Amino acid sequence: MISAPRGVFARRVNNEMVVLDSNNEMYLELNSTAAFMWEVGTTHVDRQTALATITGRFPDVDPERLAADFDKLVAELLARGLAIGS
Repeated sequence: MISAPRGVFARRVNNEMVVLDSNNEMYLELNSTAAFMWEVGTTHVDRQTALATITGRFPDVDPERLAADFDKLVAELLARGLAIGS
């Protein structure tokens, strides 16, 4: 679905994650939910499978909201060059 381009590294710090672009020293801090979404997005082949995993983790949250939040995160990562589509 997405992957980190060359020079971009993601590391968990406690419950959060830092995505660092070592090429231009830009970084993005992700809260625990966004960190989980990053992990799912980088390990699943397609959006549908990724969303099934995310909604399974957060069963009390409206699936449409989770989908919108996931899509927004992916779009932001792509726009900032912190991820590439696969």
